[in-house]
Amino acid sequence: MKEAIIALIDDAVAGGWTVSRVFGLLELDRVRAWRWKQRAHRSGLVDAKPGGRPINTILGWEEEAILQLFDEWG
Repeated sequence: MKEAIIALIDDAVAGGWTVSRVFGLLELDRVRAWRWKQRAHRSGLVDAKPGGRPINTILGWEEEAILQLFDEWG
């Protein structure tokens, strides 16, 4: 779908539309489309698996300490 939107933007601009008019009609942020285009040229637009590691994740040793306290006090 992102490829189709990029192609639509390129075709509209090639057909004489202004960039502002295209993004206004599509209600699409210019920066987002620019990033899509850069990713398409670099590595493709396949979305990465969601997730990652939030910085507020409990670490393994913290989890063990919590469970140990629970066992001792609970």
